[in-house]
This record gives sequence, C-alpha cells and structure tokens, in this order.
Amino acid sequence: TTLLALLAPPLLMAGDCQPVLSAQVVAEGLAAPVFVTAPDGASRIFIVERAGRIQILQSGIVFATPFLDIRTRVGTTGEAGLLGLAFPSDFSSSGHFYVFYVDVSGASVLSRFVRSSTDPNRADATSEKKLLSVTPPNIAHKGGTIAFSPLDGYLYLGLGDADEPENARDPNSLFGKLLRLDVSGGVT
Repeated sequence: TTLLALLAPPLLMAGDCQPVLSAQVVAEGLAAPVFVTAPDGASRIFIVERAGRIQILQSGIVFATPFLDIRTRVGTTGEAGLLGLAFPSDFSSSGHFYVFYVDVSGASVLSRFVRSSTDPNRADATSEKKLLSVTPPNIAHKGGTIAFSPLDGYLYLGLGDADEPENARDPNSLFGKLLRLDVSGGVT
C-alpha cells in the first residue's frame, strides 16, 4: 500500500472556484495504513497499520523494524483492527502513548504503552496497560479515533455505536459516545 499526502494550494485567489489538490507519495510498502500522526515537535511520522503495527517514517524512509507490533492481539474481522494512536504532550519525557484496537475476541480496547527505555524508535510491547475494554454487541461501527485535546489535556475516544443507533441515546451505554478520559494520574 502507498501512503499519499494531499496537498492544497496555500491560498485561493478571489474568483477561484475549485481548489486544486495534488497527491504526493510519502511512503510505500505499508500494509493497510489507517492513521498517521506524530508527537509534538517530532521529525518522525507514526503510521498505524490496521493489522496491528505502528511504523515510523523519517526523511522519506519507513524503518525496517516497527515501533510497535501487536498483531497477535489485534483482530481484523469486519471493521476491526488497530484503529487509533495518540501521544500526550509529555511523550518526550514520559514515553507513554495510547492506542485503540479491537482485540482477537472482538472487544474494543484502549491501552497505554511505553516507549523503550533503550531505543526511542521502539515501544515496549510488554508494557501494555489496558485502560478500557468493552465488548460491543456486534462487529460493526467500531469508531476508534483517539486524540489529546490541547485545551484540557484529556484523551478523547470516539467509540462507535456498534451498529445499534439506540446506543448513542442510552446514557447507560458507552457506545455511540465521545468519551473524555483523564489518563494523567492513578495509572501505573
């Protein structure tokens, strides 16, 4: 799979009706990339692959060894997979990062991992701390976007409605909600 970047012109002039977009290849040889992000101030780009790997791209080169490989834990039936990655603002000092994936049993999982203490381009796959695990009633509408807010520092998780529209209206269900989570303390 090829990763493309869409480029927009810096400014549209008055009278221009349609913006012109162009595509540029930034990486090749990836397996089903679903998300791209980077920690604050990083020169590396982290690419999430659906099957359960996070690759690093730097200076146009995808590193030979993945940053994280949890393919044995990740299910890929239907809309499942490794779906989200977020870095807190203190990633450079704490080494903590967060992923959202669907495990092999079908549960939606939010976990924290820690970067390797000896190699900044590798994560410690054994450091997983599961923060949330919920089993949806079926295999559809997983959601999975996670991101830290620069305004309040909370981690936001878009948890899909599991193809049950009433979940979004049910205050007793986590499904179909945008969850705001404080992951800053109390977790070791």
